Amino acid sequence: MRLGHPRRPVTLLPAEHAPYVYLDIEPTGIDIGKDRVYEIGIVTASADGEVLERYETLVQPDGAIPARLRSALADAPSFEEIAGDVVARLRAGTVVGHNTYFDLAMVNAELVRLALGLGELAYLDTIDVLLGLGLDTPGRRLGPVCVTLGVEMSSWHTAAGDADTTRLLLLHLAGIADQRRVFERMMRPGPFAGATAVRPVPAGSGRTLPRDVATLPPLGEQPEEIDPARPGGGRGTVEIAILPPTIEIPEATARGIVQLTKKRLEEVPLPVDAPADVLRLVDELDSSVLATAWSASTRLLDWSRTPAEIDLDQAIDELERDRFPGEKGIERLREIISVLDESGDDDMAAEARLRLAEALRYSPKHGPAEVMAAYASAFGASTRVDGADVDGAFADWLDFVAAQRDLNGLFQLLAIATEHPGLDPSATLVGHVHSLRTGGEVERAIAAAQAVAPALAEAGWLAAAADVCAEHAQALAEAKQPGAAIEACEGAWTAGWASVVLANRHSLLLERAGRYAEAIAICDRGLAIGEKGDQIARRRARCEARLG
Repeated sequence: MRLGHPRRPVTLLPAEHAPYVYLDIEPTGIDIGKDRVYEIGIVTASADGEVLERYETLVQPDGAIPARLRSALADAPSFEEIAGDVVARLRAGTVVGHNTYFDLAMVNAELVRLALGLGELAYLDTIDVLLGLGLDTPGRRLGPVCVTLGVEMSSWHTAAGDADTTRLLLLHLAGIADQRRVFERMMRPGPFAGATAVRPVPAGSGRTLPRDVATLPPLGEQPEEIDPARPGGGRGTVEIAILPPTIEIPEATARGIVQLTKKRLEEVPLPVDAPADVLRLVDELDSSVLATAWSASTRLLDWSRTPAEIDLDQAIDELERDRFPGEKGIERLREIISVLDESGDDDMAAEARLRLAEALRYSPKHGPAEVMAAYASAFGASTRVDGADVDGAFADWLDFVAAQRDLNGLFQLLAIATEHPGLDPSATLVGHVHSLRTGGEVERAIAAAQAVAPALAEAGWLAAAADVCAEHAQALAEAKQPGAAIEACEGAWTAGWASVVLANRHSLLLERAGRYAEAIAICDRGLAIGEKGDQIARRRARCEARLG
């Protein structure tokens, strides 16, 4: 499973919501009021993911049909003929889709044209689950999401194929949600309020015309790999001087790269005529000093690359075109980096290293340790070039580490930022705690806040430390500890941390506790900070009215 999650698959969804009805449609466009459904696929499955029924058919719209569809849809049933079959299946359980609301709205619009409607249904959207879990994917489209997460796709852009792929995706996401202990929260359906039927939906005709992909091929090829240009660490650390300044790399990251190097050397041994100083590096891979093994691994990986068969002009031209999908793209980037390094073009080499890190990030074949090392290399290269986008390289690295939920890694980047004026990871650290809390991981949010707030304050980001304390207080309140929540806010003020966010949260907790005079005093603190405080001003007025 991608993103460092343990492979502990959960195939049992909440039985009370079963069966699960996986829906996908292919429309002529995205205008719900004007465009039409020309294909529909429904895969009905049990709570444990077993497919119970597969329903699919092309549909003959009664309006204008795009030229490419006319011959394929000539013998397809109309929506009126299949309405009963479709509605009966959708009403049989919880509807699941990728952007489910749009698909249901398109189906409902077809029914409304027949003076019918879906009525209210329970539905789940895999995009909502994906976003709720904060998973690191290059967008939200079904294909790239599945490729990045390593979810098998049976076909691409056919309605029944995408419906079945959505089934596999939901089971995969359910496993992650269970591992994070937010399963019930993430698997809770919402209501779709479809139009009320004007007359009963007639019985289905049973007539279908499944798509023949030979005569009506899907638009575009099935995404076997990702082009990123198109839209956790161990307990200890080891200091490794790979870029200025010396940074701390997690032991797990360093050991991971060493093991990666050993594996590659098993697959492609060094030539017997390799230089003696290179051969010595092989022995250093087994050094008890991790920094020595790491240094040897990075030098061996660079040396063992296949010599590039491109010249400098071609390397620069390809880099500017920015098309490096999948494993072939990754290998090509490595060749380009080799050429640029030899040429001494540090500016373009730094850019190429960042592209490589992005490509590795969204490939399920490369783990977090390798990606972390690539971002570190890209950042280090950017710091050595005058005028390079150091901020951008750091922000991308920071975003990756946050997506991995790697708190130790975030602390290491915080330390780097203190040595590079202008770099500011504070918002990402606040967002990390916020995402844990809003994602339902309240206990983990509390623990993270207790570590993050003092680290931010020590680095000089006092307002951000106060914002983290506000998240801490809210998490404690959600954990039914209102007294501890107020104490957390008071501790932040005592430490000299202040922000409007903290004042807002603290005064709200005091208002709820009926401590109106204290709430007014905190409101005054918030208003004195000088930032927008409309909500605080309204709360102050309410508390004054209560006292009066």
